[in-house]
Amino acid sequence: MARRTLPAPRRHFLASHAARRLLLGAWLGSPAEDLLFETGRYGKPRLAGGEGRRHRFNVSHSDERFLIAIGRQGRLGLDIEMIDRAVDYLGIGRSVFTGDEQLALGAARGEARRDLFFRLWTRKEALMKASGEGFQRPPRSFEIPAELRGRRPDGPIDYAGGRWRLLGLDVGAGADASIAIARD
Repeated sequence: MARRTLPAPRRHFLASHAARRLLLGAWLGSPAEDLLFETGRYGKPRLAGGEGRRHRFNVSHSDERFLIAIGRQGRLGLDIEMIDRAVDYLGIGRSVFTGDEQLALGAARGEARRDLFFRLWTRKEALMKASGEGFQRPPRSFEIPAELRGRRPDGPIDYAGGRWRLLGLDVGAGADASIAIARD
């Protein structure tokens, strides 16, 4: 009998969602298999019923790495991206970054440009996921302030009618990650 294996991206996706279920079950003191999920207006998953209002989570995965954030009350979103040297940073930047972000990206050189691209991207995606709107709000429609573009920022930002805390996460070499947490 031939053994079938899932492609690596599918295995990574399934592993991150299994871990999400196990960690949420441990957090809530409930059997993981009893957890029920639903999606918000724009498809963001959440715990069903009252638990979804009391306990928030978000998952992000890129290649073999994934992150899971769990919190009480406040909305949160996170993003991790493996740093890909083959990306057209300036070309993509023209379609997803504001004019000031594009100028900063254009002024950076070599690895500094690559690193800034991924820092801007993970911060934007963390905010978009935290709000629950995702790509309903174009990433070019809001700006990551200069003071939050460094390696490990930790500061406030107004976005989507709310006040957020935006942090850069240390996830080791070869990746960048950010988390946005509601302050309201």
